[in-house]
Amino acid sequence: MSWKVWFFPLVSRLSKKESERSFLDNGSMLLEDLIASCDGKSNPIRCYSAAELMRATNNFDPSCIIMEDVSPCYQMFRGILDDRTIIIKKYITQEYINKDEARSYAIRDIIISMQMSTHKYALKLLGCCLEFSLPALVHENAAKNLARTYKELGYYPHCQLVLGWNLNFTFSIIPRIKRKEEKEERKRSFLKNGSMLLEDLIASCDGKSHPIRCYSAAELNRVTNNFDRSCFITDGTYFDIYRGILDDRTVIIKKHYIVDWAIRDIIISMQMSAHKNSLKLLGCCLEFDTPALVFENAGKGGLNNDGSLAVDNELLPWKTRLRIAKQLASALTYLHTAFPTPIVHRNLRPTCILLDDDYVPKLFDFSFSITIPPDQLYVQDNFAIGTSAYMDPTHRNSRRSSERTDVYIFGVLLLVFLTQRAASRRHGAEIELLIGDSKLNVPGGQIQIETIADPKILEEVVGDEQAQQQLQDFLALALLCIQDENEARPDMIDVAKELVRIDKSILP
Repeated sequence: MSWKVWFFPLVSRLSKKESERSFLDNGSMLLEDLIASCDGKSNPIRCYSAAELMRATNNFDPSCIIMEDVSPCYQMFRGILDDRTIIIKKYITQEYINKDEARSYAIRDIIISMQMSTHKYALKLLGCCLEFSLPALVHENAAKNLARTYKELGYYPHCQLVLGWNLNFTFSIIPRIKRKEEKEERKRSFLKNGSMLLEDLIASCDGKSHPIRCYSAAELNRVTNNFDRSCFITDGTYFDIYRGILDDRTVIIKKHYIVDWAIRDIIISMQMSAHKNSLKLLGCCLEFDTPALVFENAGKGGLNNDGSLAVDNELLPWKTRLRIAKQLASALTYLHTAFPTPIVHRNLRPTCILLDDDYVPKLFDFSFSITIPPDQLYVQDNFAIGTSAYMDPTHRNSRRSSERTDVYIFGVLLLVFLTQRAASRRHGAEIELLIGDSKLNVPGGQIQIETIADPKILEEVVGDEQAQQQLQDFLALALLCIQDENEARPDMIDVAKELVRIDKSILP
């Protein structure tokens, strides 16, 4: 057997392993800094492969070098990538700069370059590559090299981001665990989960500061007494919820079963935390097999499937239900419109709505959320996603997700609030859907509100014509949202406006 038969495949495998190690080494540092410095708002940079940059520069041929001796920390190359001219900044080591120090410079450069990319006098960062032993940065081209050195070529390795608290205190990558095996397992889990989170973060954030904290497994084990059932609140199909005291405040800890969904939950929760009707994400822990999320507390807890409060099955008055619906519509409109590309929730239901002590709703659980790519109207899925009783028939049949998918789901939720009935109920071997109720399918559309509304709220509005009209308008809006055809449904922003109008229709 020729030595070439086994030698070249072996070299290829070793090279791939080295790239993976470099990605994890560089990525773990970048992950920490990104978590500390970004709020998830989308100004995406791309994660390039080593092969792409080597191809663009002919294996970093000296003929591609520009601005020699500009810095002892890196070399500058110009190349062609995706039919555009780019500048590649490749960090290097020197006798007086070790690899760890050079890596920290490169990571700081990426973070601050992301933050500065929106300024017209800072060279825009297009992406980075983490597969070399030290990270490389990819910038837009600058035609006049010497006139745009340092300030415009993104040289920020010595900048210090001031967050108001000590990063060394905030991050504990590998807790001091006595047993070596446990320590290694924590490290493996952090790197496995962190590498996934890193890629999603790079694609979805612009580095503006809305920090979340990276908690250790030891901290979360301590506050939940090793996730004891006494701290258990509720469970979902793919996560468990616990409550505990951390840093002298009550927190909600969400322990996922599936890594991909947990990562998505972290990313979108970060993006939505700025909205008053989204439960604020305080941090996450990547040291378990699947990530755990830490949220602010919601005093009143969650809702049951029929829209009542999970604690004591408290029935909510009509005005509270209407206000909750109005505020949730605002949160969904924000999800659809506040970012460069729309985000679709896809799994809104009562159990992912929490109420604070003032009955203000907090949208919770973005595990199934998906971002619609630029210049597209929908995302094509491989299979239907969501809760069956709330599922948009268009999505069920075509596997397409769009903003109108959420509108349909929201319409079903409005019916739940109005009727105090779960979206589906089991009768023996059969499942009865709320949207299939014959009282909602009256010929001519003349539905009598008395036949469908919750008796409790009917008692509240007896003799009040304005409130009765509110119920009728609320029902009409719900029915408009659950039209079978996408085009027949309103946009979420129009749903939100109509709920504001309904809410204000009763004069004080």
